[in-house]
Amino acid sequence: MMDRRMEGGYPKEEGLRFIKAALACTQAEPYSRPTMRQVVRMLSRSVHLVDHGGHAAEDPISRRPDVMDLLAASSKAATMATGTADSASVTYNELVPR
Repeated sequence: MMDRRMEGGYPKEEGLRFIKAALACTQAEPYSRPTMRQVVRMLSRSVHLVDHGGHAAEDPISRRPDVMDLLAASSKAATMATGTADSASVTYNELVPR
């Protein structure tokens, strides 16, 4: 997925971050896709991504907190600060060619 001419010119973790964010946006069910706010946070490193496909154990990104854990924590903090909050969930479906 990455341009071979750029090999070694970017951190592998950053490439994986963009790929995982893109895959989250291509889920078949619209409610399974992240909101634009979540995508911006994913790409700006405000949230850490975790691959739920079973291969995440060896991935350095997977050692970071789960997206939903971070969203829940920020939602809880917002509730405590303002009395209201909204939350969203991101799930990964099996990827099948269309």
